[in-house]
Amino acid sequence: MSLRHQVLVDFLEPKYEKCGIPCNHGMSAICSQLLEPEDFVNPCYSVGTSIEVYKHAILPVNGPKLWEKLDLSHSFHPTSEAVQEGLQELEDWSLMSHPTRAKKG
Repeated sequence: MSLRHQVLVDFLEPKYEKCGIPCNHGMSAICSQLLEPEDFVNPCYSVGTSIEVYKHAILPVNGPKLWEKLDLSHSFHPTSEAVQEGLQELEDWSLMSHPTRAKKG
């Protein structure tokens, strides 16, 4: 690669850090220098930070032995007629939104 085509990427310059994750060019420069990409990602994206942030919001779920027993004799699945109606509506909408397609006749 000649000098006139080289690009200098200063991946330590904070003004280029918009979201805390290196861009493609930054990643290319980091990897070409055999550096660890994790060292250039904002700590707010770490698993440890996520656990710390959400530990009060995500509560444990009771085990299966404590689950309420439900009567599941009724099926909540849609009937075949409802499925056919939905498919027909989807097809009609698709034809309306694409006027260049041939209309069913």
